[in-house]
Amino acid sequence: MNSSPQRGLIETLAFGFSTIHRRTFLLLTPIFIDLFLWFGPKSTIAPLLLSDPAVTSIDNNGITSLLGMLNVWGLLAIQIPTVIGYTTIEISPVIIGQMDLHSWLVVIPLVTILAIFGILFSCVYRSMIASAIKNEPSSRNALMARVILAWLRFSVLAIAILCIPLMMIALIQMGYAVIASLLTIPILIAAFYAFFTIDALFVSNVGPKTAFQFAHLVVKKHFGAALGIFLVVTLISLGMALIWASLAMNSIGTLTAIVGNAYVATGLTASSMVFYQDRISTVQAQEG
Repeated sequence: MNSSPQRGLIETLAFGFSTIHRRTFLLLTPIFIDLFLWFGPKSTIAPLLLSDPAVTSIDNNGITSLLGMLNVWGLLAIQIPTVIGYTTIEISPVIIGQMDLHSWLVVIPLVTILAIFGILFSCVYRSMIASAIKNEPSSRNALMARVILAWLRFSVLAIAILCIPLMMIALIQMGYAVIASLLTIPILIAAFYAFFTIDALFVSNVGPKTAFQFAHLVVKKHFGAALGIFLVVTLISLGMALIWASLAMNSIGTLTAIVGNAYVATGLTASSMVFYQDRISTVQAQEG
């Protein structure tokens, strides 16, 4: 790993966005995914869920109904910043439109395939950003090798992360909402300490377990700075999401939001990787 001096918060953001300025092609993945989700199909499992008495009978909090309204094609945007995402709102022009799913024999294979490709696209996107941050020479073969390895690792990590919301939903559906509420704060704390796990996966090129350990180490050794970048990235992301949503009321506004989101979100992703790379290099140097 390349060693570099620690940058402050402003310097980290500046370096992250300057990397995007030098390699604007990094914006293409979120833009293309957003355009596909905008013009492409919007498939939900709402009819399938709502027509199943066994499902509706335990839907005490409307969670099943909410999940049923999500666009399953949004799985192509796993860990890729998009404006359209899982929404089924049709903003003109729409090419294909609504395609409801009525059979689990279709849903399960479709969701599996979309998740596989979604993780793959995310690995391509983040691997290219990590290579740009580390100023690695461009090599198609090397990139493909990193992407394939990252896809295997990221898939394991994604499954582990998915277990958390599934557990929370299960608790709520079974009537244990109080327990789910009590678990919220510990989960949020754990999420903060694991904030750089995905960055570690791509920047340090390690497996999920080591990535989490590195992420935890960075937060532990640089708590104040880590909290700062965490808050900045989170607050900017949430604030810009509101702005993009307000813009995406017509075709021109949606296109503007898609490009703007790709730029800001990719810059923040790069900045987070820069922060992680600086701190983990320092930590590893100190620990010999």
